[in-house]
Amino acid sequence: MAEWLNLGQTMKGRAKTHPGRICFEDAERSFTYEQTNIRANILANRLLEMGIKKGDRAAVLMENSIEMAEIFIAVGKFGLVIVPINFRLAGPEIEYILKDSGAKAVIAHDEFAPEVDGVRSGLTAI
Repeated sequence: MAEWLNLGQTMKGRAKTHPGRICFEDAERSFTYEQTNIRANILANRLLEMGIKKGDRAAVLMENSIEMAEIFIAVGKFGLVIVPINFRLAGPEIEYILKDSGAKAVIAHDEFAPEVDGVRSGLTAI
């Protein structure tokens, strides 16, 4: 019988079998599988320390990036549900998605923090 692996489990395996191979690369940076796994583990642990637990929803507000991929890997390590939010949305739309989804956390690039801060007072579950 086949066993299904999530992104977190897949990354752990790749970090063991191909630790020095490049996993992610952009114009300025590159990260090996081992480095990416470590970074994803750090993020997963920080989320756990914040009280986020398996099955909770975490909203992600950012453009496509290495960090976005690492977030998907990190949440796969302990079973969070990702709520991707289009970064082109306005504050009221972001607030609606956050409330409707039941998100317990928001992970955003610095450039989108003002949008989240603008609706923070209406977010009681985060």
